[in-house]
Amino acid sequence: MAADALEKSVDEIGLSAATAGTLKRAQMLVVRDLVSKTDADLLKTRGISRDRWKEIKAAVEQLGLSLGMRFPEASPAVPPPSEVALRFLAGDAATIEALASGDPATWQAWLEHLLLHKPAPVPSIIDRMLQREPSPATWLSIASRALFNIDSDVFMTAKTAMDPFQAWLGDGVIARLGPTARASLEIRLDREMREAKGSEAARAIVVDLRAAQSGGEWLGDALILLARRLAEEDAYADAIDALLEAEGIFGAASDGAALARRLRGANLLRLKRLDDAFEILDEEMRDKATARGGGAFRFSGTPEDSWEAALAEAAQVAAWALRITPEWVRALGGMAQHAPTPSKKPLWQRFERALVAMVDNAKNPGSDLEVVIRQAKQRKLIKTARAAEDLAKQRGIELVDNPHFG
Repeated sequence: MAADALEKSVDEIGLSAATAGTLKRAQMLVVRDLVSKTDADLLKTRGISRDRWKEIKAAVEQLGLSLGMRFPEASPAVPPPSEVALRFLAGDAATIEALASGDPATWQAWLEHLLLHKPAPVPSIIDRMLQREPSPATWLSIASRALFNIDSDVFMTAKTAMDPFQAWLGDGVIARLGPTARASLEIRLDREMREAKGSEAARAIVVDLRAAQSGGEWLGDALILLARRLAEEDAYADAIDALLEAEGIFGAASDGAALARRLRGANLLRLKRLDDAFEILDEEMRDKATARGGGAFRFSGTPEDSWEAALAEAAQVAAWALRITPEWVRALGGMAQHAPTPSKKPLWQRFERALVAMVDNAKNPGSDLEVVIRQAKQRKLIKTARAAEDLAKQRGIELVDNPHFG
């Protein structure tokens, strides 16, 4: 009897017309809607006074029910596989070609099928995909571009669609070709960039790329990745060794070598080899850092020692900033304030020179100075903040809030 009562209209359970009307306006149309609400839910509903709440509670109890009931959610109906997905999984050459050509409708059908039905990789399909395009990265790029022209009710974001496809393709390639095949190494390198499992995973990729003797720039990228993971584990000297090897692979004039040198300078900061670090960073930080590499990182926490913490933050900023970037200038001030006595004066002089250079080269010096001052005060670097404020007064510069810097 109680189960039948759940589907009754709120007009049929003895409530006054006014109370029933209030419930319907709040989208509580049947008893199931009503009893899924708690007492607190009802009392927060517009138009439900305590008297009406008591009236509702009594009517519900007359039906052998109570407020605040929970019902198992019905599993949404999964639509059957689309014709496009079935043709693809059958190895249809035209469908594979449509995917390789970036056809949005074909990609939408396949990506929706992956999300809804979660099929396992099919070795024969992986073979045909790699015959058409040998690079997994290219397949991912094609899918990503196609998503710009897809409007799906199944996935709302590109990441929601791409994550299952990356996993499906990667698992399929590695299972089919083995972990040391060229395509598999490409996938493993990409996964470690995204997943940040640690130096052992990165080192295994480097070892296998060396053994393959066809790593080329991939080996250089893998060495930079290994260096990042080693630095995250405080193994700075080992990170420098990996970066030196990467520089040799890339060639001195390449953006890969420039990034390796920049990261080497950052690691030298962590080793407190300041002269060696600045010799590299003064040169490399003239230009923007390359977008090469990147990906996820492992955060090991902020050192408790204030000098170590200042070095750690400066090393992080050095990996991407210019010499006149406000965050780098502020980081120099932090190093100078927390350095041991022998290093304080030369570091402070370096900070002062950088502060002046930042203002001299800034499109909006008031904005850049505001960033230095605000970030310095956040870190209780009062001397650094005061130096920036004094320079603003000397130059007659009005400070301008910059919301783009934290």
